[in-house]
Amino acid sequence: MAQISQSRNSAKKGQTTLLDLVISLSVFMAIIAILYSAWFVKIDNSSQDLKEFRASIAAQKAMNALVESPGFPTNWAAQNLSPNSDSLKGIGIAESKGAIDERKLIVLQYYYNSTQSYNNSRLKMGIAPFNADIRISYLNSTNISIMGSAPAASDTILASLQKSAVYKNQTVLVRVRLWEQS
Repeated sequence: MAQISQSRNSAKKGQTTLLDLVISLSVFMAIIAILYSAWFVKIDNSSQDLKEFRASIAAQKAMNALVESPGFPTNWAAQNLSPNSDSLKGIGIAESKGAIDERKLIVLQYYYNSTQSYNNSRLKMGIAPFNADIRISYLNSTNISIMGSAPAASDTILASLQKSAVYKNQTVLVRVRLWEQS
């Protein structure tokens, strides 16, 4: 009789061990699933942060091209160099630091709003691979120049900068917004 009681206890011990194993594996798999999804959320957030950082740098480059740099070569507009030309290394429309050259602005507006030269204009201003719209206006919000199309409602603006400059001896605001096409 003692032997029968002992074999029942070992059978119960075996069942308990099997049940413990199943529960342990289930908990382990649940923890792995939670960690796996948390990892991908973290990666997704990190890639969004990186994208916003890159857009911020591109917005700064665009602002530099608009209010700080005359371009390379500096007389690119007078030479009628298109953004599609290999001779034009960098677009800039400043006649001096903080002052916008009227002729360069008109030429850039033409090329930036042209579908044939939009991509190369973005590239030579340091904006690519992002899309951007540029607005230059007087302090009373009267537009001087609007370059590029506004982002679609489904687009998320990744970076936006605004800076004052001088145009025709008047203070103006230069705004640059960047986004990725969705």
